[in-house]
Amino acid sequence: MRNLNKNQKGFSLIELLLIVSIIAFLASVALTSVTKARRTSRDAARLADARNVLYALTSFYNDNGRFPCHEFSNSAEQTFLRPLWQTGNYLSSRPKDPLSGKEPWSFYAYGTLKQSVGGPCGQIAFFEFTNEDPGSCPKLIQSFPYVYPHGGNHCHMFYPNTLPAPCDDPVYVTDPFSCPLGDTGIDDEYP
Repeated sequence: MRNLNKNQKGFSLIELLLIVSIIAFLASVALTSVTKARRTSRDAARLADARNVLYALTSFYNDNGRFPCHEFSNSAEQTFLRPLWQTGNYLSSRPKDPLSGKEPWSFYAYGTLKQSVGGPCGQIAFFEFTNEDPGSCPKLIQSFPYVYPHGGNHCHMFYPNTLPAPCDDPVYVTDPFSCPLGDTGIDDEYP
């Protein structure tokens, strides 16, 4: 152990506190950047999943003349979009939100609606997801024809068109399965 002379200088307490404060500030900036990058990455994965589901639904429609009939389900269910991934013809696996099971809002939802009351099932597909970036859903309108922002980051997609009368009211866009055109009865997810 060496003895310090009065002539040798070390860091003062103020200097040490200043250095620690600077390091803490830089760490918080880095952590904020990493958190934002992760959130952006998860939102990109959600958008990619939405595109893949839309392409798979379109292929299923072209092959069968309708979308897989289902009243409503979400990606937490093991049978979610089963007709699209079970055979491997349309999707390679069951889609699920990147935060699935970690947050109560982290799921995808799917259902089908009719074009008219009493019409055949599976004529309009509905897909729902929530992004983490507030206000991100309105940005998707250029990519998807019938996207409706529901609270900024909560997206409702209809394909190939939006809800016809009597369900063209904005109330049904936010809650489409309260509309009398919702599919019930025939269910392709539970054959």
